[in-house]
Amino acid sequence: MRDFKRYNAQLILKAIEKESGESRSKWMLNRFRFRGNLLKRNEKYKFWEDGVHAINIVSGYFFEQKLYYIHQNPVRAQIVEEDWHYLHSSARDYCGIKGLVEVSVY
Repeated sequence: MRDFKRYNAQLILKAIEKESGESRSKWMLNRFRFRGNLLKRNEKYKFWEDGVHAINIVSGYFFEQKLYYIHQNPVRAQIVEEDWHYLHSSARDYCGIKGLVEVSVY
């Protein structure tokens, strides 16, 4: 899990730093840098929460519950009014709108 987190954090941070057209990229990097500066060990950014938070998906209902929670994050953050309006969300695919990432809708 440690290697997974490290590898993906590096990819995501690189994308935010160099390739992102996201209007909030500077804000995100400042937040990650602020959290990294709170650590005693020298880290430029703090991207992940500490610990392993894996949860087994044990049923279709549980999967749908977690998927709904994820899709609602940009709505709760008041970025969009509806989950399928968020360009980077798989909620678009579940509503029949082609998203940016290939998603296998079950």
